[in-house]
Amino acid sequence: MNPSHLEIESVIAEEAAAHARAAEELNPFGDSEALELGSARLVYSGQWSPVHGCFALGLDGPVEARDFHEVERFFLKKERRSAYWICPGTDSSLLSFLDRDFHAAKKTAVSGAEPRDLPLPAPAGESRPDFPSWALAFTKTLDPAAKEVGLFALTKLHQKETRYYLGKEPGAASYTFFRNGIAFIPFPSTPELLALQIHDSANFRCRYVVVLGKSPLTFLYERTLYERI
Repeated sequence: MNPSHLEIESVIAEEAAAHARAAEELNPFGDSEALELGSARLVYSGQWSPVHGCFALGLDGPVEARDFHEVERFFLKKERRSAYWICPGTDSSLLSFLDRDFHAAKKTAVSGAEPRDLPLPAPAGESRPDFPSWALAFTKTLDPAAKEVGLFALTKLHQKETRYYLGKEPGAASYTFFRNGIAFIPFPSTPELLALQIHDSANFRCRYVVVLGKSPLTFLYERTLYERI
């Protein structure tokens, strides 16, 4: 049985919050923070960090005015514009709020499946790579021209509940975030490395695997990032 939108988005929110906590650990003066707001997470991990915004708001009922004020106050304090991730299960009260001053800036596909008996290629790669090799390879998956390890990869190495994967091909690297029986893969790499991640997820008794972006798993829904106009 597929997990609900709330279950999936809550795991995505927790992974973003884990990134912010790792960023705060690396640089206590960077003002990174993850704040709980019911099932939602407000995440700030740096002025230019892509891990930013309000995650999983409006998935367990209507959003009230005080919730909006709390979100806006959080991001105003960080001196960065607020942003909201929504999905098909988001309550209409949040959508009505976003219609006024926000626009859809990015869409991301979400796919998933139960980890056992999937028609995937033979697993290949390392699930316990040395960190420097992984960090450089992962940086190259985001920026193929990079010659040095990027801050994003370094932050991920400090993230809890995370396992790292390195493929045999140049620049093939990924990671899996584990939470509440779900294995979450935000940056899928080669088919063989994804197969290894899914194989591990089954061995770790995860009930479901969720992947962002293009993948061979079953398409579930599309999530959208709303930013201020």
